[in-house]
Amino acid sequence: MDKSKVLIYENKDLAKTINNELDNYVDALNEVVEKYPALELGGITEEVTELILSPLGGKTIETQYWNTLKAQLDKSGVTNKILRDTVLSGSKEPIEEFKAAHRKAQTLPLTYRDTLKYIVFDGSNFGLIKGYKEEVLERYAREYLTDKGEIMFFQAAKNLEKALSAFREELKKVEANYRISRTLGCLDSILKPTPNGDWVADPERAIYFRRYAVRNQSAAPSMKHTL
Repeated sequence: MDKSKVLIYENKDLAKTINNELDNYVDALNEVVEKYPALELGGITEEVTELILSPLGGKTIETQYWNTLKAQLDKSGVTNKILRDTVLSGSKEPIEEFKAAHRKAQTLPLTYRDTLKYIVFDGSNFGLIKGYKEEVLERYAREYLTDKGEIMFFQAAKNLEKALSAFREELKKVEANYRISRTLGCLDSILKPTPNGDWVADPERAIYFRRYAVRNQSAAPSMKHTL
């Protein structure tokens, strides 16, 4: 355990949102992958995966598609404009389907776009790196204290929280057993103010409170402390 930092907050709802976004994004990217072979531009290289992930990558791939078709027509000696236009017009469907799939992926919400670094391509499909959920928690959903003074202050507050919790449980026993109003079960029964404005614990005061609660009297018994 790293004692140089202390976890004080973990937003699991945010982490869940990010994880769901990534799952949806991967599914959408794989739909883009399914449309790519019909373009006949070769295999999906690292450069192609970067274009698929990029918001502007679809436009680049579209340009490559039309340039490749035109180059093939040139190589085949097709110079007739009507024939060329007919071939090009009949070749719109594959690229339009690809563009639609790419546009769908790029319009999906991402709370943090840099979470795309958790997406990898294995040669056939997109997926998420191993252990990404823990990394998402650590990077985006957890807040730590690293300042030594803040850590000591926080730990002191946690100790107080634990002590107050135990005291409240004792108050509940008194209230449950003797049906004393919960308005009596307040911190005034153990805390008292000091002249300089601080608050200090007063266990003796707490005992007087408990005795009063147990006796269930209508008026407080004589005591040296005022409840």
